[in-house]
Amino acid sequence: MADERAVTKRLTTGLALLTRADAVGLGVSERTWRRRIASERWCEVRPGVAGLPGWPDSLPRRVQAAVLSVGEGTLASHGTSLSVWGVEGLDLAELDVVVDRGRHPQLPGVRIHRPRDRDDLRPSRWAGVDLVNPLRALLDLGQTLPEAVGDALAQMIIAGRVAPSAVMAVLGRHAAHGRHGVAALRDAVEGWPFGERPPDSVLEVRFAELITASGLPTPLFHQTIDAMVVDVVFPEARVIVELDGWDVHGSRHAFEVDRARDARLAALGWVVVRFTWFQVVRQGDRVAAQLRSILAQRQAA
Repeated sequence: MADERAVTKRLTTGLALLTRADAVGLGVSERTWRRRIASERWCEVRPGVAGLPGWPDSLPRRVQAAVLSVGEGTLASHGTSLSVWGVEGLDLAELDVVVDRGRHPQLPGVRIHRPRDRDDLRPSRWAGVDLVNPLRALLDLGQTLPEAVGDALAQMIIAGRVAPSAVMAVLGRHAAHGRHGVAALRDAVEGWPFGERPPDSVLEVRFAELITASGLPTPLFHQTIDAMVVDVVFPEARVIVELDGWDVHGSRHAFEVDRARDARLAALGWVVVRFTWFQVVRQGDRVAAQLRSILAQRQAA
């Protein structure tokens, strides 16, 4: 006889998914499984994975349903894993998973990977999903979406999911194997301007990319001047750039604090320039030209 209380708990807690194998383990016969699916008491989220009709959809639930459907030992991987970890902007037209070599499952909308190299493929769990760890996911993203690795790396570092030193270590472990994906991740790391300290926001990453693309002098980030931590410093020209995201600088209090800081820094002989997200991202050429002019004037003075 089925343990209906346990079955209901599985279907109403966490990601609210029940596999056929788990259902059998709870006393639900194959016939009962088929009957409840056919009667729409349950819905088949993926082959061999059931849920309750109308249950809210989410990325973690969608991914874990695919993982469970593919079978034991399956892990979400590549950009799919990173999306669950919180990276935005990745293409999820197909979900990526890894399975053991020798297995050849097929599932619509799911891309199956059978890597020879099992290094750093230890499983992780986040938001209820079985995933490869984020370092391996970044490395593997270089195989499928190399152009997205830099942005994904920035988001993971800012969120505190990985550290630059750990990324360098995983590159060292895999470089000798000549693996696809190493080059894209290495390029992203070598272009990282913040050292071991993570940036405060994606806006800082965008600004650093703009500086590099414009050929402007390389600045310093997160320097302390008279007990104040500033965003960006061009020390030779004594120019400070503050990057104003609306979430931090949009209040009246922040407005007053920012102006008091600017006046204090000006009294110390610094020029303070402020740029917003819109200016850096949408008007990058104008920002670069203005900054180049300011730096030239300061250095000529």
